[in-house]
Amino acid sequence: MRMITVDEDRRVTREQGLMLQAVGCVVTNSQATYVSGPITTGNRFSAWYASTGRNFVMGSQEYLLRLTSDVIQPNEKAIHRVASAIRERSSVPVIEPASLAVPDWSQQEYLSFWLRIIQKFVSTIVLVSGWEFSVGCATEFRCASRLGLPILDELGNCVGSQQGEALITAAATRIEQIAEGAAPLIQLAQVLRNHRI
Repeated sequence: MRMITVDEDRRVTREQGLMLQAVGCVVTNSQATYVSGPITTGNRFSAWYASTGRNFVMGSQEYLLRLTSDVIQPNEKAIHRVASAIRERSSVPVIEPASLAVPDWSQQEYLSFWLRIIQKFVSTIVLVSGWEFSVGCATEFRCASRLGLPILDELGNCVGSQQGEALITAAATRIEQIAEGAAPLIQLAQVLRNHRI
């Protein structure tokens, strides 16, 4: 794992601060609905990696191209679909993570930013189907639970803290079942089980 330098950390903190100000120009505190869905991982990634992704050298150009076409783009479409449906039936601002691309941000930097958005601007979280297979979504769920925010699935059903944790645990178990020794999947399952914000 590459260590982040102090200068990189300052740049990211500044970028995030400016983006938060921009969001604050449109959304008042605790007013928005946030759509949480997997982008780079999730159930789609686990199934893809178990069947296809393990055949490529992780990080290679071919791996990244297939990950983008087979996992990231379909995941982003699912998030956009849910966000569009909410926008059609509500006048509340909807924030979704699939439309933001910041060159050089790590997954941790994205997650840090979205957690700050949730804490400052969000009144309700909507979980895209399969969210429980994503470390980012699980972290966003846990943040929203701690804040006492209403959490809904994409069909509008409430997802309580215990129910959500049970779904995360079941997802980790399912990932372990299909891992067949694949280190990235085993690590994903472990992080889902053990990660807390």
